[in-house]
Amino acid sequence: MRVFYFLSFAALSITSHADDHRIEVIEGEGSGIYAAGSNIPIVANKPQNGFKFGYWSAFKNKNEDPVQIDDIYSPITNLTIPEHDSYIEAHFVNETFFEVRVRRGATDGFYPVGEKVNIEANTPPDGAAFSYWSLLEGDPSVIEDVFSPRTMITIPSERIEVKAIWRDIYSLRGEGANLNGKVESRTVFTINSSEKVVGKWNVFLDNPSIVKGILKGAQMRDSWKGRQQYELRVKNGIGSGGYPSGKLVPIVAYNTPPGQMFNKWKVNDGDPGIVVDINSAMTSLRMPARGLTLKATYKIEAYDLKIMGGLGSGSYSPGELVSIVADNAPVGHFFQKWKVSDGDSGILADFKSASTSLNMPADRVVIKSIYKEEEIQDRGVQEEDPTHKLQVLNGVGSGSYPRGELIYIIADKREGKIFKKWEVKNSNQDTIADIRSASTILSMPTKELIVKARYREA
Repeated sequence: MRVFYFLSFAALSITSHADDHRIEVIEGEGSGIYAAGSNIPIVANKPQNGFKFGYWSAFKNKNEDPVQIDDIYSPITNLTIPEHDSYIEAHFVNETFFEVRVRRGATDGFYPVGEKVNIEANTPPDGAAFSYWSLLEGDPSVIEDVFSPRTMITIPSERIEVKAIWRDIYSLRGEGANLNGKVESRTVFTINSSEKVVGKWNVFLDNPSIVKGILKGAQMRDSWKGRQQYELRVKNGIGSGGYPSGKLVPIVAYNTPPGQMFNKWKVNDGDPGIVVDINSAMTSLRMPARGLTLKATYKIEAYDLKIMGGLGSGSYSPGELVSIVADNAPVGHFFQKWKVSDGDSGILADFKSASTSLNMPADRVVIKSIYKEEEIQDRGVQEEDPTHKLQVLNGVGSGSYPRGELIYIIADKREGKIFKKWEVKNSNQDTIADIRSASTILSMPTKELIVKARYREA
């Protein structure tokens, strides 16, 4: 069965110009001669059994500008042609290894499941200090201490991406007072004037301009106004404390109990809209002008099962017995087998039976029904399978294809917007392997199909 990539590479010209440069793609497609500054797609080769795509690397000479690759961790991405020749290489890693990506810190790499890896935040810029680790992708429970710049993560069976978040530090100086030094935001300190104790102040430096210049101890009340704090109570998580209204406060749910997974944040006495991402175990909220209580809630652990060309799709708990049934075979065909395109192929009780079962693993699974054409004796010239039109709106992949072809579809990039999901106009969403991935696979049905990429504000 063919897999279509739908990527058009710039044609090679016999005559090259001064601003044309040669790109050699090792273990992938996209080699050629291109004009500097142009943007071309590059595609990694299919990995060998037991391996998966890891990352792209680029070779350049010492004094040459770096090569710009849109996403070095994606097997299908774009490359901006530099003003020099370059070699681009696709690297593959053991499929049992998973990627750790650390922004503003170290250590990026691929590690086996269960290994404990130390991560460390970079030195913050002047005027800032480390605040906490923000999880951009993955399960936050793998981070041992989100509030420590040096901590450890336990590698799960999925990709992890974290980012070190800074907080501001401001320099203050008081005449006739012992206020010299650096004061971190949300710090409580006492000013001692040479004449009297001015008092205790809660410092929330949302507006640094108010502390510019010299602050005199006797005039501190006129120069700085402390902001009222409101109590935040976080149940089943981290983040409780006193904060001023408008403050963006990070909150993190505790590790999930055995057999459960994080569900969402529940705001007991307020608007849930104050939480940036109510469905994320590591997020933040904008503190209102009153006390607030919220709670991390959990649900029975469940994973997605997608059946392409059959019944049984849904979310199931690990170990749950699930029955699946293939759709009726098209005219002139018969059911041949089940193909597990994402997951362990050994989970099926009988992969050659149109009606079978599986024990749900602790992972996402995609299964596709495969059909084969019946052999007819004394048949004349064999007719080709009819093709059906595929229209991809806001993306790449449109064309005409026979039933069952696997087609790569890729959403367009939109400035100021983030891809949300694929919308299927006139068929079942099960035709798409992952509707929430901007680059995914579609199985062509026996009729015309329209799919559209949807976006949300960045």
